[in-house]
Amino acid sequence: MKHKYMERIDHESLEQPNQLHSSSSESTIPDVRNKSYGYQDTYGESDANQVSVEDAKVEYEDLRRELSRLSQRASHSKAEEGRADSEDFNLDEYLHGILREKDASGHKRKHIGVSWRNLHVEGLGADAYLIPTVISSVVSLLKFWKFFQKNKTTSTKNIIDNLTGCCRDGEMLLVLGRPGAGCTSFLKVISNMRESYTCIDGNVNYGGIDPVTFSKRYRGQVCYNGEEDLHYPTLTAQQTLKFALRTKTPGKRTGNETKEAFVDRILYMLGNMLGLTKQMNTLVGNPFIRGLSGGERKRLSIAEQMTTSSAVNCWDCSTRGLDAASALDYVRSLRIMTDIFETTTIATLYQASNNIFNLFDKLLLLDDGYCIYFGPISEAKMYFEDLGFHCPPRKSIPDFLTGLCNPIEREYKPGYENCTPKYASEFQKRYMESEIHKAMLRDLEDYENTIERDNQPTKFEDAVCEEHQKRAGKNGPYIASFFQQVKALTIREHQLLIKDTEALISRYGTMLIQGLITASCFFLPPMNGVGALSRAGAIFFSAMFNVFISQSELVRFLMGRPILEKHKQFALYRPSAYYIAQVVMDVPYCLAQVMLYQICSYFMMGLNLTAGKFFTSFLILFFLTMCMNGFFRFFASITTSFFLATQVTGILLIATTSYTGYTIPYAKMRPWLSWLYYINPITYGYKALISNEMEGQIYSCEGLGNAVPYGPDYQDWDHKICTMQGGVPGEPFVRGDDYLRTAFSYNVEDLWAPDFIVVVAFFIFFTAITAMSMEWLKIYKSTTLTKLYLPGKAPKVRTTEEEEERHRKQNFISGNMEKISSGTTFSWQHVNYSVPVKGGQLTLLDNINGIVRPGHLTALMGSSGAGKTTLLDVLSRRKTIGTVKGDVFLNGEALMNDFERITGYCEQMDVHQPAVTVREALQFSAQLRQPAETPLEEKNAYVEQIIQLLEMEDIAHPESFAGF
Repeated sequence: MKHKYMERIDHESLEQPNQLHSSSSESTIPDVRNKSYGYQDTYGESDANQVSVEDAKVEYEDLRRELSRLSQRASHSKAEEGRADSEDFNLDEYLHGILREKDASGHKRKHIGVSWRNLHVEGLGADAYLIPTVISSVVSLLKFWKFFQKNKTTSTKNIIDNLTGCCRDGEMLLVLGRPGAGCTSFLKVISNMRESYTCIDGNVNYGGIDPVTFSKRYRGQVCYNGEEDLHYPTLTAQQTLKFALRTKTPGKRTGNETKEAFVDRILYMLGNMLGLTKQMNTLVGNPFIRGLSGGERKRLSIAEQMTTSSAVNCWDCSTRGLDAASALDYVRSLRIMTDIFETTTIATLYQASNNIFNLFDKLLLLDDGYCIYFGPISEAKMYFEDLGFHCPPRKSIPDFLTGLCNPIEREYKPGYENCTPKYASEFQKRYMESEIHKAMLRDLEDYENTIERDNQPTKFEDAVCEEHQKRAGKNGPYIASFFQQVKALTIREHQLLIKDTEALISRYGTMLIQGLITASCFFLPPMNGVGALSRAGAIFFSAMFNVFISQSELVRFLMGRPILEKHKQFALYRPSAYYIAQVVMDVPYCLAQVMLYQICSYFMMGLNLTAGKFFTSFLILFFLTMCMNGFFRFFASITTSFFLATQVTGILLIATTSYTGYTIPYAKMRPWLSWLYYINPITYGYKALISNEMEGQIYSCEGLGNAVPYGPDYQDWDHKICTMQGGVPGEPFVRGDDYLRTAFSYNVEDLWAPDFIVVVAFFIFFTAITAMSMEWLKIYKSTTLTKLYLPGKAPKVRTTEEEEERHRKQNFISGNMEKISSGTTFSWQHVNYSVPVKGGQLTLLDNINGIVRPGHLTALMGSSGAGKTTLLDVLSRRKTIGTVKGDVFLNGEALMNDFERITGYCEQMDVHQPAVTVREALQFSAQLRQPAETPLEEKNAYVEQIIQLLEMEDIAHPESFAGF
């Protein structure tokens, strides 16, 4: 109610001045606007009961802002606790209130459109991506000269051909097309994500700003929301959004609003707008970590992009996974935000309803990269009907338009079967001749004239500079200063590490076990020649264990790269700030790791028991661990895959451990590889550790085997010498300094300088080059998911005759599919499902009943997060946690043990074996799931029918998925 009251006051504050003006114009009282006036009957005294209108307005505005601030603070706190009433939230009124406050505070409005002329995009052909094998890898290394060739011999593919148009600020453009039509590529080019394409011709213009300048200075002002939801699964929804908001908090805010208040206000708005208020404290999750549902995760992706406040927003199939009501609410929210803030919105949507379709201003329809329609939404259906196509009753307009790109789905008016266009190129030719195309060209010219007349680039630049924080570079794309970026990233890194309990248990459990095992192997060695060698080995293993565990950073670093690339495109933070934050969070965790190992092993191994020696060893081991973390992360930052990174670092790790001076003493090293000794950080770390231990120690030469000659008659040390290296004739002991100098060519005087200083220098060096490589080195993959083909199996461009033959086969198969239903009735009664949560049990399914009869198609419907996937998981016996109660029957009988084998379940998440091709995966399933008496040829033939029915001929040979 407080929020409603705040909005009512906002509305009144906008109307009252107009009411004053209108009443004064109709009244017989003289115009007294912008003047002071008094009440009547003052007998000519000008100052009697005098009222200042301006002062009253100022006081009223201050009071209104204070009430708004208090109301928003109460609403935000409820939102964070998950108790906000979303029905009390009116997005239109709320955003209008924000806009009025910005205008009152003197904020400059930020809006810009985008235009494109003769846009032509090409990418690598299918033969550029071949499945690597052991032989192909060896052959590619032998043909090393090909790595330096500028012009590759691989083919290219036309993705987009000759697009021209514009989307003004305040307009919404809908892009429709079948998969592979070029919709995603169009959005990526508009979003200035050009690195994965071989050729981009034509001109793309952002309100008078060229793409190069826009990428350099305003990268975060045009954002692309991909089809895949990329988030850290162990963060909550609130933590994910708060992090993005911390890096996008503008420097100039309304009134005296603090950064925390700004974050809470936007969080409150997004939570209510997208229905995430109750899910704020839920883990994001993924296919293997329980968290948000698929639809909720998609809404989180939408909310994350909205935190950027970008001027141009590109949404790639952002309604996937959302129910119909949520999808409509989401597009309505886009419409409201586009209208109020005059943003530019471009979206691709699959299976859009008419209500969603009518919310857009323009439509771009693509087929195989050709533009077959670009114009107003309202004229699209009539345009194609005039060409001779028929839209069946009750068929949505988006489905009708998309179906035109599929020859099987097209329906013609009587008499138009032979005069309508059949191929994408023919559609484009007819469109170029239409009046709509000419009108769109006039609209483009008018928009370009408007840009020049209104001087939009300068206004946009001023508005963006106003957003930058105090110490943020005005010419860069980042809103937050470098310090604020590192601060926000450090908070997120802490949240990631503290919740990754499995990794923490593995990390510290490994150190605990290895420390105890190592200490037991080198338990209290004696202070003689044998003990000296044992001490050297114990210290070597201490260094090696901490070095080896640093290799685990490869996995965590590479797994986070897709999210880093997304945030880099959003301009949330510099990649170097991301790495600096990781180094900052390494400090406490490495301190705990080294201290745990030291406590477990140092005293049991009988090392030098003085405080100075203990903490010196601890300090050296800590910096060596930090240095090796940077070593592995550097190679992760310059390589493209985990496999390559592990192979390279594995080889280098063997070389560095072998050339420390312990396993191969320096004096015995071969000259052609002895240079590894000097560039090896482990060398200097080990030298410092062993010098710290043996400096000033005395090792006795008494006892069997410690001196020669040895025997009862040889007691005079004037004629004896220690067998331990470093011994001096006539002395019954060996100094540790001499032992190191003779056995390993180490000097204890080098402990701090240069040994320890070099270790610290290597740590700084790896930190610097890793940060720089992440900042400047561009290692892009063509897409998030890349198809890899078998050699010689890459698809080729079909001729017209081949395309027609393919459609004939597809029609034949779809019309002659065999009926395979066995007449099975599936039912369930009183199904309940609960999962353990903190403080008790959470019920996800409550007394669910249902039945599915043979030959019936049953739709399971509900809003996002209602429990649809949970019910399917329970019925298919896929749940491994929680408690399931109720009865499930197959033909009226209890389920048998082979229920999973005879049941097919297509899950929402696409989880596949990445190292097999599509055809191999389907054949594998067919051979295991179909009856054993079915011949193998029949199984494989059925697989081929499925491939042709689903139009997967072109992707039958590539691997299922070849992602990051």
